[in-house]
Amino acid sequence: NFIRLQISANGYTDETVVRFLPEATDKMDNGLDAYKLYTMDANVPQVCTKSAAYSTEYSINTFKTFDYGTYSVPLRTFQTGDNYTISVTEFNFTDIKVYLKDNLNNTTTELNLNGTVNLAADVSDAADRFELVFEKSNSGINITESNVSVYPNPTNGKFYIIVKNKPSRYSVKVINVTGQKILEKN
Repeated sequence: NFIRLQISANGYTDETVVRFLPEATDKMDNGLDAYKLYTMDANVPQVCTKSAAYSTEYSINTFKTFDYGTYSVPLRTFQTGDNYTISVTEFNFTDIKVYLKDNLNNTTTELNLNGTVNLAADVSDAADRFELVFEKSNSGINITESNVSVYPNPTNGKFYIIVKNKPSRYSVKVINVTGQKILEKN
């Protein structure tokens, strides 16, 4: 299970990989992880992930496989112009959803193969602007429009969610069209 992200600007690119393997740890794993090596060329955008526990920056960051829930990985970008893109060039998750969380704009974008996110540069980009959020459900139930009803539509702020064949434990997240989380209940 892995995702490869590419940052592009000024005709240059850089990449980072995040993957999950059973033998990985939260520390540097020889043969699984690679430290980030930076270019000195100020025209080249750069991207890497950080180990949340140790603040180490990686170009390849491997984490221990998780059974369910969410796993967040800080993503650092160093861009060189006013605009840049982050693209997904490889993606082989089948049971995990991956999101790019923009803490500056308070948005969350689901990532998938060949997906591209266009971004405007900000001074906070190199610090804590972005996170990759990996989400894995343990229910085994695929929630679709056919087994979920939300009413009334439009709403005055109060609405009902009806789920057919729901599991005994589940969570509900309500996210608006800009990616802002409105409600989360377990």
